[in-house]
Amino acid sequence: MREMYSRSAQKFEDQILTVDVKIEQDDLTISERHAMSYLAIDDRLIYAPIQTIMDRFSNDLIIEWTYTIDLDREMFAVDDAACFKLFNIPRGGRWIRYLAEDAQRRRKLSDNTPKDIIADISWKPNINPNLRVLGEALNIELLSLTDFAAETMLRLDLDTTVDKQMMPVRINFLMTTFLQMCRVYRKILDRFVLAWEPSCFMFREMAFAVLSLAAGEVFFEFSEVLDAKYRENGYYLLPDSRTPKYHTRMLPRFIHESHLPGIEPGSAPKSTSFWFHDVLVHLNSRLDLDDVEEASVVAVVNDGLDQGYEEFYAMVLSILDVVLIRVQKGRDGKPYIRRSPLMALFEFTEENSGYAHGPRTRLSQSQQGLNKQDSHGAKQKDTSPGESDAAEEDGAASDISADPAAAGYFTFMLMYHFFNAAAAERLAGTRSLLFPNEILSLIMDFSDMRTYLALAQSSAFCHELSHHKLRLNDEYAVIGSGEDSETFVLEDLHSGKKIHSKLSMYQKNWLGHPIADGLKLSPVIGVTNTKRLSIMDDVTIQLSDVTPKDPVWSEAEEGSSQEQHGWSFPPNEEDGDLIFNLPNDAYLGAVETAWGRYLSKLARDAGEPDSEFFSTMLRNRLYRCLLPPGYRELGMEPFLCSGFHAFFRHERDKTPEEWEQTLQYVARQLSKLEVRPRERFRRWGHPVIVAFSARVKLFYYVFHREVKPPICSNPKSYTVEIADKCTDPNSGRRLVQLIAGEDPIDLKDDDGRMRFES
Repeated sequence: MREMYSRSAQKFEDQILTVDVKIEQDDLTISERHAMSYLAIDDRLIYAPIQTIMDRFSNDLIIEWTYTIDLDREMFAVDDAACFKLFNIPRGGRWIRYLAEDAQRRRKLSDNTPKDIIADISWKPNINPNLRVLGEALNIELLSLTDFAAETMLRLDLDTTVDKQMMPVRINFLMTTFLQMCRVYRKILDRFVLAWEPSCFMFREMAFAVLSLAAGEVFFEFSEVLDAKYRENGYYLLPDSRTPKYHTRMLPRFIHESHLPGIEPGSAPKSTSFWFHDVLVHLNSRLDLDDVEEASVVAVVNDGLDQGYEEFYAMVLSILDVVLIRVQKGRDGKPYIRRSPLMALFEFTEENSGYAHGPRTRLSQSQQGLNKQDSHGAKQKDTSPGESDAAEEDGAASDISADPAAAGYFTFMLMYHFFNAAAAERLAGTRSLLFPNEILSLIMDFSDMRTYLALAQSSAFCHELSHHKLRLNDEYAVIGSGEDSETFVLEDLHSGKKIHSKLSMYQKNWLGHPIADGLKLSPVIGVTNTKRLSIMDDVTIQLSDVTPKDPVWSEAEEGSSQEQHGWSFPPNEEDGDLIFNLPNDAYLGAVETAWGRYLSKLARDAGEPDSEFFSTMLRNRLYRCLLPPGYRELGMEPFLCSGFHAFFRHERDKTPEEWEQTLQYVARQLSKLEVRPRERFRRWGHPVIVAFSARVKLFYYVFHREVKPPICSNPKSYTVEIADKCTDPNSGRRLVQLIAGEDPIDLKDDDGRMRFES
């Protein structure tokens, strides 16, 4: 099983995630598009695999229980909260007795669960003991939030409510985008962040997105003008007008891992320590642990000093929390190091977390003024699933961090000013040796987005100019505020026209329709390298009264071509011939569907009793997700057709080795059915079909018996073989081929079809 999934993962990386944009994708045939879809890897997939399950793929109103089998971590999880060791899980359903809920109806393991069956999936940091000694030598001073801000950036009055309308338009707009990010990804972080180690893809990308927004190193794309044919595969195609600017047509979706050949997926640096906008950034998860926080601060300071810097700005970020650090050269020549307290970007408390053992914000004493209250509650009483009804999840509680009064609002603002202070210090006194400031201003006004951002980091004048407005893209810039905090003044960069536009967070109602009208905008990160751009299309904001310069994409997105056998009444007489006419690009689900209809047709043609209902008796595998990649199974109950079973593979997978592996799998599966306690419907065995598309072999799986049974006179050859094999303890040797021949029967060949149907 591991080998199968490993092969599928490698195939997905090579064929789907690696996108060769040199191909003229607009000219691809339907067959070629099918081959490029994630469904070509496994058409059971509901969406293209990503490393974390997104909220949009789980409907809490429909899904009552979520089971996860993680082969990498040897773990079985219920609702991503109650986790068992896969190799030690109690069998026979006994694990269910250990499921419990707390007073808020959050899933957890009961207190009496044996420790040897519990899987702890949270990441455990390994702290270098030398960092503790080094920290004492560095003498890092912890300042209150007010003092740190005043000494390193700006005066901050925590008792004064910040009016968004009084804020500069640049930070106001970026702040709204960040709050939308909080709203979109809050549940994901609540669910998974404790398991992410600093080097994992999801952690690095999410952290880099926060950094990009705080530093303003983003531009905004109108997602409605992008070619969305390959959206479900993890990327968009840019309009032809943008291709010369970006040197590629592909625009990957955030955290979906689509990438150009030879280019690392995502936008974040591979390292967890890097310079970003004149700030030395160190990424580390679990800053909620005191030891991890202190060690991370020492590590980033030591890193900067080892690089030869005597003065620099530094930051430790865990997505949920951040620590800001200022290193300067003291009068005695030694480093003078000051740091902020731990500050929350996403606030999780006992009340607003959806998980009994999810992340919890650890509030420092000097940060209390930014928060409503310290809400670490007492331990709650457990209740078992039977003691209470299943509860509906309250989304409003999960979105508390999107409230401007939450800690993340102020923390993001401080990060913005911190990046600004670092850049301003580096650029102090710098100027262009080629152009006067008036010319530089004109160049910035007429440059493309990437050049604009590069110029903003080139001189003190350009940096200051870039903070007076927010360049959204090559079409619009935010230049001022309107009559209220949600209204902005936009400038059309082509015509110079001023537009008053309402900014709102994009939201849908329960029917999936937008709550408000407006043009959708999504941030794009990784802008310094056009080969590693990512559009955060889940983080969408809306602007009213704005139109894009490129035409809106009108072609419908290609829907998923998922298929599986299903019954119909009355049956379609023409459907029975589908198996003979399957196109080469058909997915395995189409093979299953075609076989189901073909077998139903054979039953009708044979005039069997109740043949009209044959398709309703032929059932899919109950849990299709448990089938190995590339396998499908149909079957009947033991009292119908002797418990007939059929196993299907795709013709493109047909090799002698795969035939052998498939037969071994079939024997294992049928041996499990054999031991089930169904004495009332006890049979000799099951008739079995094994097929690679239209190439088929017919078998009889004979149940094990202690004594060879008597056989009739003049028996057929396979009858004798069945009787001989029934005493064999090896289940594989009890799979008896009914139609002789080493090669499978080809149903597309008339003679072969006649042999099979007779």
